[in-house]
Amino acid sequence: MYNPEPRIRRDLVASCSSVMTIAAVNRAKIKHLYPDIGHVPVVHSCIDPDYFFPTRHLKKKKGLIVSVGRLIEKKGFEYLIEACFLLKKEGHVFSCLIIGEGPLESDLRNLVVEKNLENEITVTGPMIQSEVKDALDCAEMFVLPCITGEDKNRDILPNAIKEAMSMALPVITSNINGITEMIDDHIN
Repeated sequence: MYNPEPRIRRDLVASCSSVMTIAAVNRAKIKHLYPDIGHVPVVHSCIDPDYFFPTRHLKKKKGLIVSVGRLIEKKGFEYLIEACFLLKKEGHVFSCLIIGEGPLESDLRNLVVEKNLENEITVTGPMIQSEVKDALDCAEMFVLPCITGEDKNRDILPNAIKEAMSMALPVITSNINGITEMIDDHIN
């Protein structure tokens, strides 16, 4: 992750003819760090809603939880596994797909085994976009428990949440960073 010295960042920002960001939360941080910067527009990243549209050509799977993302700390997948452990302990019947690849893949697979959730959770590895869309089309909910990592890395506006929302899925996620710009509790 690119993290230059504060002096270098100030010099870089000062040399820019304009600065834009993807989220209002980022704009607030930029304006705080660089009060003389002027207007900082927010230009949200987007997904293709014509592609991520619920077709329901596949049958919904009762109790299917889907999560999609790079298998890294800031996605919080270990908390999803812990939540699934609690669901199983309380007697709920469900299945969970964690779709993605990354440096924490073996740790997450080991945690699934440690929690005795091999029959409930599948860490799928990477999938092509059409397979992800099919998984979302079958799901009853989407979960992405984002966190701020120890290295301060964090998600701002995860595209996976946008894709799930476009597929008309209820989304369970964290109340951090730019996510609150997409999700209004009990509304979206």
